[in-house]
Amino acid sequence: MKKSILSLALVLAVLASMTVFAVREEPATTEPAMTTINEYEMLQQLAAKPAEQLTEEGFSDSEIIEIQNYKENYSEHISALQELDDAVFRSTWLLF
Repeated sequence: MKKSILSLALVLAVLASMTVFAVREEPATTEPAMTTINEYEMLQQLAAKPAEQLTEEGFSDSEIIEIQNYKENYSEHISALQELDDAVFRSTWLLF
């Protein structure tokens, strides 16, 4: 009986000495970075630059023509979108 009490006391003493308190730090809550890019304004800024500067910045001749004609290209794109059936937009919305 003494041996079992002594054994139990030793086991409890060993277990008590091995106790570790864990402190959990809450992760910093940061909002995900979100960037909005207005392509139309970007094209306006690029179109204001001379073609030579655009070439120096690495744009090809066809890209420079697209940049210089951005108003017409956007108008054509909007016209093409207006001709589409509304169902196309509803089904596309479901993909996002």
